Amino acid sequence: MNNSLQAEEFNIEAKEISVDKKNNIVTGKGSVVVTDQDGITVKADKIIYERSKEFLTAEGSVEVFDADNNLLTTDKATYDKTNEIINTFQNSKANLKGGYELVTDFIAYETINKIISSDKYSVLTDIEGNIVKLDMFQYQISKNLFSSVGNIRVIDKDKNRYFFKEFHVDTKKKEMIGSDVSVLLDKKTFGLSEENDPRFVSNDIYLTKNKSTMSKGVFTVCKNRGEDKCPPWSLKAKKISHDKTKKTIYYDHAVLKFYEVPIFYFPKFFHPDPTVKRQSGFLAPFFTDSTSIGTGFGLPYFWAISHDRDLTFTTKTYSNENILFLNEYRQAFRNGFLTLDTSYTEGYQSISSTKTKGSRNHIFANLDLELSNEKDYDSSLSVEVQRTSNDTYFRIHDVNTSLVDSSNTNLSNKIAYNYSKKNMFLNISSTMYEDLRKSSDRYEFFLPNILYGNTFFTEKFGTFNFQSNAFYKNYDADKHTTLLTNEVIWSPKNWITSNGLVNSLEGMVKNRNYEAKNTKNEYKTEGTINELSGVVSFKSSLPMKKKGINFSKIVSPNFMLRYAPGHMRDLSGDDVNLNYANLYSMNKTSEIEDGLSAILGLDFKINEKDENGNDKEKMSFSIGQVFNRKQNEDIPSKSSLDQKTSDVVGEFNYNFSKIGNIAYKFSLDHNLNDLNYNEVSSNFNLGKVEFNIDYLEQRNHVGTEHSLGTGVAVNFNDHNKLSYSTKKNYKTDSTELYDISYQYQIDCLTAGLVFRREFYKDSDVEEKDTLMFKITFVPFGGAKTPSIIKP
Repeated sequence: MNNSLQAEEFNIEAKEISVDKKNNIVTGKGSVVVTDQDGITVKADKIIYERSKEFLTAEGSVEVFDADNNLLTTDKATYDKTNEIINTFQNSKANLKGGYELVTDFIAYETINKIISSDKYSVLTDIEGNIVKLDMFQYQISKNLFSSVGNIRVIDKDKNRYFFKEFHVDTKKKEMIGSDVSVLLDKKTFGLSEENDPRFVSNDIYLTKNKSTMSKGVFTVCKNRGEDKCPPWSLKAKKISHDKTKKTIYYDHAVLKFYEVPIFYFPKFFHPDPTVKRQSGFLAPFFTDSTSIGTGFGLPYFWAISHDRDLTFTTKTYSNENILFLNEYRQAFRNGFLTLDTSYTEGYQSISSTKTKGSRNHIFANLDLELSNEKDYDSSLSVEVQRTSNDTYFRIHDVNTSLVDSSNTNLSNKIAYNYSKKNMFLNISSTMYEDLRKSSDRYEFFLPNILYGNTFFTEKFGTFNFQSNAFYKNYDADKHTTLLTNEVIWSPKNWITSNGLVNSLEGMVKNRNYEAKNTKNEYKTEGTINELSGVVSFKSSLPMKKKGINFSKIVSPNFMLRYAPGHMRDLSGDDVNLNYANLYSMNKTSEIEDGLSAILGLDFKINEKDENGNDKEKMSFSIGQVFNRKQNEDIPSKSSLDQKTSDVVGEFNYNFSKIGNIAYKFSLDHNLNDLNYNEVSSNFNLGKVEFNIDYLEQRNHVGTEHSLGTGVAVNFNDHNKLSYSTKKNYKTDSTELYDISYQYQIDCLTAGLVFRREFYKDSDVEEKDTLMFKITFVPFGGAKTPSIIKP
């Protein structure tokens, strides 16, 4: 039971109270509670009250309450009743109205004036987790006003950092005013790299729960290069407002500066804040240019219709042609996704022999649906629609979207169902192909195309793959084929002999049933045809390895024997090539090549140890040749497989440590005198200089293609790069294109100048030279000048 004592204006309760009458001191111990007439309550483990001075000292788990429910906790506190001042010492904490918590080493509380203050380092945290670090503060309880001057740092709940010279907080309204403001924004929120320093500076800032406003603010994401250096780009505005409800940042009278040089002025400008993944609004504008339709200006608008659907609407306005309208609609379903892509223009204003009259439009669509709810199987349906009203429409208007590639001239319309479970699959589809470069016979139909497959594993006999394919095909206008093919591929396990030979066996049986019309040179046309064919192959290799401390060498002579009885279909007109990649394939064409053949080859490889001790290929060389028992005129001659002895094919690869690599593929005529195929590709990085070479030459029966592509890039430093590339077609003795570009790139900005010459012509697509300047401001995207064209 506590004892009680009335001492002047204090009422003291404690388990133990003692009075030193000589020194006029009251001591209380054990659950001490002291109250006064002003509503102040002090709780502590121990108190000492000097009655003559009206001075109270409290120690041990001290708590101080006032009539406004402000709470101070500390290890030690004093209460000077004469001057009405409470001081706390060591591990002091204040819980203020509005959910604010203050931690410091010293607090002074003027009980009459209702002011809490400190001149020590303090940390203030609000109910939302925002943190304020101060060197001093003053809190006027009656006005709900918290103030500080000096070095003030704020870290908000989104990890953005604010720096003030002075600021004031209304703890009741939860509003803040600050001056001489610097704001360092969180890099991850902006999706920026560690090199960027996104930040605001302004004369003052006004912050409420849902809005913040800055006057005479400047924004940039560029790396801080020191106080004496300006950022590469900055956005300065008379007023900057951040609406947290709308998640949008607004700028009034904004000026975009490039190295302090004004380049754009916006009376009004806004963009979504970094927390927004998608929001309605205008996207970055762009310029286009074409010899056929001149300069154009595009302005996309993104409409976030709802959480699961949106639309991008773009207008492309031309100086001398009709407007082009583009739409891209996207919708997500619980089990799928739809993309719908359309466009329309009235066509050319001036008609000529190549610029034909009439409107232009396109419609592309993709629908993908997952139909399976079970985990043990997959089932899906996909629909693809591609249609355009004009063959050169995409290339003329430079239409490039998520579904449209302006350089693609092959369209497909398809509906497909796919099902798979464990080792079985079933695919059912119907497809129409269209080649926009053809004036006639441009369509090809597969209606339907059914493919079924299953794999069976046995311990004793190996693997059996069964596949069945049924389809109807209409192509070249009046050619028709109805076909059912069944095939079984047998692959037993490899085995190694005591001599180190690695042996493998593979076999295939194929049954084909078909009816064909108007395909005399490709398929038989006498009613229903039933064919049975098969092939078996045996391959043996003798890999030999030599190991050193930091290298290993592997050489492997290979032998393969292959036999297929019967007679194959005439494929002499097909496009089939023999190379080392398909040298050991059981079938190198779309059919089973009949006859007996042997393949001899050799693989050689050198590996080196990298810094982690792993093997890394240094050099490899492979070569091989096919030997047929007899000639086969049904096989395409360009493959050389129609001859008794094929071309010698091979490839060579060499890695030059860290500077690059070179790859060479070849086909040497069986007379060993003529190179029928040469392909060289290389990439080198010499530090300041990078270059690549791609060379292709086809001779004799292989083909007539002959071209050389080269590229060179010079890196003057980490920020400046000059590039050049060209492609020469020796078959037509012409240069197809060349590009020259200069690029300046730093953490927050990329600027470039590009010159491109295109020699391609097709209908209303004309050859042209273009010169374009492009600049990209991170993270807003880029802008580019109209191309300067020389026809």
